[in-house]
Amino acid sequence: MIRTPLVAFALLLSACASIDSSIDSEIVRQELEVQYQTLAEANARRDMNAVAAIWSEDFFMVGSDGSATEASEVRAAWQDLFDTSLDPLHFRYSIQALEVRDGEAVATVQQEISRMRAIDGELRRVDTVATQQETWVKTELGWRLRRISNVREESRLVDGVPSNRS
Repeated sequence: MIRTPLVAFALLLSACASIDSSIDSEIVRQELEVQYQTLAEANARRDMNAVAAIWSEDFFMVGSDGSATEASEVRAAWQDLFDTSLDPLHFRYSIQALEVRDGEAVATVQQEISRMRAIDGELRRVDTVATQQETWVKTELGWRLRRISNVREESRLVDGVPSNRS
């Protein structure tokens, strides 16, 4: 007889933990969406300092070959994107999936970049879509991006036509 109340209590406790977890996950999603909007705006302004301010102190990127790229190298590549792109420069981030655990959030994010760029002496519109995994860490300053990995380019269009030109 004692077993039934204990089982019911355990089930109730488990259900409450699941509810709390989904509420926490939704709050984290909302907080990260604010960070992604801030990041998109900083990119549109070509403000590398504002972009890097969202990174954690130990930020790095993992290449397709598994090698780590330090923040300074990522910063240089990002600055090159800014320098070779003409207005309008537009970024959009969409969280596709999110897992929250122990002060970290792992987001699968779709990143869309639209820009004008001179290719072979002609001004062309370049649109790219990539999906990547981004690991965020909760700090005193809020969520900071620690790691980008598993970057998969889904499409690259030049003037609306699929292309491998950047």
